[in-house]
Amino acid sequence: MKELQTYRAMESLCRQRAAHFPEESWKHLADAEMWRHKAMDLIAEHHVECNQPEAA
Repeated sequence: MKELQTYRAMESLCRQRAAHFPEESWKHLADAEMWRHKAMDLIAEHHVECNQPEAA
């Protein structure tokens, strides 16, 4: 889940950049959204893997 921490950190960094650079906030917010989606995809993938029935 180290990957998830990285994705969340990148999302946070992009949001901070958007706050500090309002003229480019649209780009930083779009990047933050991309990182959020990557994190959500990773969570969903992990959920599916953890809920697979065990082979008999």
